[in-house]
Order: sequence, then structure tokens, then C-alpha cells
Amino acid sequence: NHQTRRRRKDEIQPDDICYRNIINCLSKVKPASTEIASQAQEVVQRMINMGHTPDLLACNPVLSCLARAGEPKKAEMFLKQTMVEDFGIAPDIISYNTVIQGYAARGDSKKAMGLLEELLTLRTDASLPKPNARTFTSVLSALSKEKTLEAANQAEKMLFEMQELHETHQLDTRPNNFSYNAVMNCWASLSTVIRDVGMCGGRAEAILRGMQGLSKEEQPTVVSYNTVIKAYRNNFQKAEQFLKEMIASGLRPNDKTLETMMYVLKHDNRVKEKEEKAAEIRKLYFEPNPNGDRRNGNTKNGNRQSRGRRRDKLQP
Repeated sequence: NHQTRRRRKDEIQPDDICYRNIINCLSKVKPASTEIASQAQEVVQRMINMGHTPDLLACNPVLSCLARAGEPKKAEMFLKQTMVEDFGIAPDIISYNTVIQGYAARGDSKKAMGLLEELLTLRTDASLPKPNARTFTSVLSALSKEKTLEAANQAEKMLFEMQELHETHQLDTRPNNFSYNAVMNCWASLSTVIRDVGMCGGRAEAILRGMQGLSKEEQPTVVSYNTVIKAYRNNFQKAEQFLKEMIASGLRPNDKTLETMMYVLKHDNRVKEKEEKAAEIRKLYFEPNPNGDRRNGNTKNGNRQSRGRRRDKLQP
């Protein structure tokens, strides 16, 4: 019996599914760290040593570990050298998006844009995937961290390029509300560091108006309105105008809306009685009414609000 148990133990070996599951679990560990990323790479090597061939399902989580650990450069090296050259694996768009998101998280727009341009320039290469909305949105997110006029203009240019590529059937994707929100956020971020706040607000507002011409599923969300309000950093009259418009369109302001309204109120020196105005805004738009709903926020368009909230949770 002892010999039989020992023989059975020797015969039980983890298969490739076991290794992939381990790597996938490591990619979800919080907080991410370089140590976890190293462990994921070691599991891949152990997988090879045991005679298994790594695939996308094993390698993409490693990219995620590296990117989330703040090591996008190592993630890019793993993609181009380990996956492509060593393993002969063709990366998919998830692979590239993971690395680009890693650069975006660090605010490295040049590296993020470099990978996107690589995909666009070589899009006739069948071995490379086509960028999708998430690819563009990650780069736009990186640009918003720069807080420069050049970056904001570049973001708008990229948005238009994305639309053009879709309309000419060169790309399957098109801008969605996440993409538009990311560009508006470039202007909102810029408004915090330059004097011409009106210009930033106006550019963000123009993008919002463009969204209103999209399909029903791509209409502005609460995030969209919050971002435009923030872009008008020192114009409380404009901020309240967009708050009212948000409610009229069937969207319900949230805690972030209130926070942003108070932020604008603080920076608008034309409003003298700030405490009284703040109390008025809370009472008019944010305090619950006797039915348990926020005042002026209980609309008939409940389904749209729910969809908007679900999309907002996915916002990059």
C-alpha cells in the first residue's frame, strides 16, 4: 500500500491548466508588487521545465503582474522578447493594452503613444492586433496626466483620428464615452495649472456637445458632466448650468458631482457668500426628498441612469 501511494503521488503532476491558473491568481493579488511579478515569471519557467508550452493564457497575466507593479518597461520586454522571440507567441490586443495601461498609469504618454503608433503604422502586418477603444483610451489617460496644452491638443487629435480610421473602415473600433471622457479630462486637468480656465472649459464643453450627437448608448454619463464642471474650475455659474442639464437629461448627480461643485465654488472669487451658496446647492440638488430620492434627481429615465452608473464604474 505504501509503495502504491508513493507511485500514485509520483504520477500526479500539474498540467498546463494548473500553471495558468496559478499565474492568473498572482495577477489578481492586491497590492501588486515586483515580488509577485517575479513569482509569476518563475511559474512560467517552471511550466517550461515540466515540458509544457506557455501560451497567451499564461503570458498575459504575467504582463498584468508587471504592469500593475509599476514595471511597464519590463512588461514590454517580456512581450517583445520573451513572448515573441523566445516562445513564438503572437501577442493579442489584450497583451498590448496591458503594457500601454502600465505606461499610462505612470503618466508616460510617450511610451504609451509609441506602442499605439507601432500598431497603427504596422496594421497591415497580420501578426499584430488592431487597436481597440481601450487602447486609445489608455493613451488618452496618459496624456491627461501631463497637464500641458500640447498633450490636450494631442488627445483631441487622436480622438478625431480614431473616428476617421473607423469611418474609413481601417479600424473596427470607434470612440466611445470613455474615449470622450478621457479627452475632456485632459482639458479639466490642464485647467488646474493655467490661467485661461475659460478656454479649457470651452474645449471640454465642445466635446460634451459632440457626445450628445452619438447613439443612445454613447451619450454623456455622470462622469462626462463631472469632468466638464471641473474644467470650468472657477466659473460656478457654468458649473450649476451643467448640473441642471445633467439632471434634465435623466442623470442623477453623485457624491463626486457634489465634491466637484464645491471645488469650483471655492475657486470662483465672484461668489461672495460661499457657505450660503454651498448650503443652497446641497439642499436643491443633493439632499434626499421625503421619497428617499435626491431632490430634482428622481427622473423617469431610470434604466438609462443604471446603465450610466454601470459604465461609470468601468471608466478608466
